Amino acid sequence: MIREPNENDLEAIVFLAKEIYASNRKYSEHLPLFTEDFDVKFKSFIQSWLKNASSMALVSCDKNKITGFIGGNHFMDPDFFLFPSSFMISFLSVHHEFKHQGVATKLLQEFKTRILKKFPDTQIEVEVLIGNPEAEGFWSKQGFHDLKKRLVLMP
Repeated sequence: MIREPNENDLEAIVFLAKEIYASNRKYSEHLPLFTEDFDVKFKSFIQSWLKNASSMALVSCDKNKITGFIGGNHFMDPDFFLFPSSFMISFLSVHHEFKHQGVATKLLQEFKTRILKKFPDTQIEVEVLIGNPEAEGFWSKQGFHDLKKRLVLMP
């Protein structure tokens, strides 16, 4: 089952967010993932994010267990190609017990349907950590193409 998340799902969402980076630690060594206050800060971020009208999130469930999470934000970018309206997928994570079972694909399909219903004529984007072949392969199979690179100066 795929549905919108609620307050009771926050702990599971924090766990899944950490799974994205923990399983790809070599690609995310600069992220403040395992600090003492990460869970509290991320939970607060998700709480405020879910109340934002320009944000959207979904969870997948199996027998009342959260198996996956996807979320992102709508933004206006009049200078970006031909689509001034864009939606950035910020998170897509599947619980390690449910990987390679189609959970991510089903979440993404439902998410795209809801995005385009709420924000017609919107370009959908995603950022992938450089050098993550599993993620790059997944997004490529879903029809996403590499159009630009974002370079970041880390402190």
